[in-house]
Order: sequence, then structure tokens, then C-alpha cells
Amino acid sequence: VFQMLPQLSYSSYLIVDNVRFIGTNESFYNNDFEIWDTLKYKTLDNWWCHGMNGPNLLTGQTDAPVSQTTDAQHGNYAVLMQNCYIAPDTLNGFIASGRHSGMPGFRVSAHYNYLTGFYKFFPVNNDSMTVHINMFKNHNMIGSTTLYITGEVADYCPFYAEIQYFWGYDTVVPDSCGIIIKASKDWPMGFSKLYLDNLSFDGFFSGIKEPVLTQSNPFDFTIFPNPFSESATVKFSLNKDEKLSVRLFDLSGRQISFLAEGFYKKGSHTIDLSSSALDSGMYLCVIHTEDKHYSKKIVIY
Repeated sequence: VFQMLPQLSYSSYLIVDNVRFIGTNESFYNNDFEIWDTLKYKTLDNWWCHGMNGPNLLTGQTDAPVSQTTDAQHGNYAVLMQNCYIAPDTLNGFIASGRHSGMPGFRVSAHYNYLTGFYKFFPVNNDSMTVHINMFKNHNMIGSTTLYITGEVADYCPFYAEIQYFWGYDTVVPDSCGIIIKASKDWPMGFSKLYLDNLSFDGFFSGIKEPVLTQSNPFDFTIFPNPFSESATVKFSLNKDEKLSVRLFDLSGRQISFLAEGFYKKGSHTIDLSSSALDSGMYLCVIHTEDKHYSKKIVIY
């Protein structure tokens, strides 16, 4: 039996706008790397990456650019990223949301200022750990940042990447974000290893607002290392002779201690900073000159 189909109208069209999920608080799923799919190989749920636990399908080797590890800072598991040679190429160890392009991969519902987490890093060939974040509103990018970390870190250490929102979006609440974290920065890369665990937005900054006493830093003012566990060095350079004080505040604005006060000559100066009488957490190191003040955040772990 032959039946004629109804004639189609070529003038039909459909417009769709502002599609979103509702009725869910799901946000930043699997940020602590506890959830792995294990049907055949262990793959990291909700993150995109090269490789998997288990033998490589072509070479049979067991190294993988991304794998599960029980060497965790929190919970049962962390993720291990390592740059691996899998013939005929070298694959970089990385995890990403929204594929490798940093497109939206996680829902967010607040104006976050930091991505925080814990890491161990064993660089080879001068590799740098790379953390890249994009913040979106209605699929338009409204903020971004890239953090590079160098040097070996053998025990889990906190890191924070401060998100820079574009002009006009300082108070806009994003609806999604994209994250890329890599065990390398540029080619050629070495066979570096990066352990990562317990990511969060505003993690150890949660509920704390920076006091309004900071301004941009037009002179040389550094603290190294930062974060630190026992001691650090505050270094600053003056363009003229002047009186100043160096003080430590918590992030509620309460003064914790005086580090130095007096008249300093033009040139470079250093001050030792000890954590012996301080709790782990975030602080502000503030330099007050005769007419200005400058500050930097520090992390003690």
C-alpha cells in the first residue's frame, strides 16, 4: 500500500533560549575525585582527560596520563596526572571540564573569587603546574585566570587561584565555569607528576571578606614561599627613605601581630615571618608607609 506523506512546510522554525536545569543544588560534582567509573577501566567521573587506569589499548603499558590514587589529602582518593610517552606521542596529564577548551562544565550559583585545592607536584624539565579557570554567564565569559606553580612540593600543600572578573562584571553572579588543570605548561614537557585533591570555590576563604584596607602594589613587595608551613621572608623595596610598619591581619581585619616598625632607607629590605604562634589559614601582610598601605594574602598550612 502506497501512502502519500503530508507535505512539509519549509517555513517552520524553532527558537530556543535560556535552557537550564532547575530543581537541583548540584554544583561542582566530583570536586574531591572520589567518584570513578569502573566498568572496565577506572575513569574519573564528570571530568574529561586522556587515558585511564588499566593497560593502554595499543601499547599495553600501565602508565596513564590520568589515574586514581589512594595517596589522598582528603577522603579515599585523589587524582594523579602525569605526562606519559605513549608511542608515537607524549600525552600531557590534565583534567578538564567541558572538554579541553575550558568551556562550561560545572554549575555555579555565587560570585566566587577563588578556586582552592591541595596538590603535590614533582616537575621534570622545568615544567609548571597550570590551573586555568573561565567563568560564564549565559554562555558568555565574564571572568578568567591562569595560575602557574613551579618547584617540587613533596607533601600536600594548599593553592589558590584568584579569579579576575572582566570590567563591568565585578558583582555579576556567574552560572557556570570551565576548569583545566595540567601537570605541564609548555612543550617540550618532562615526565612530571601532579597529585590533586579537594578542590573548592572560595575553600579556605569561605565566609571571610577581605577588609577594605588594601590597594594596588606599585612597589616591589613579595612574600616567599607562599603558602608556607614554618617560615617565610617578606621582601620590599623603597624608592625613598621613609617610616613604615609591617603588620599581620586576619581576613576579618583584626590585627594579629607587628612584624616591624621604624625608619627604613631607600633600597631593599627583608623581614622574617614565623608561623610558630599562628594557626593554619589565610592572613594579610600589610605595609603601611607614611601615606599609603599595601597588602598581600598569605597562606599558612
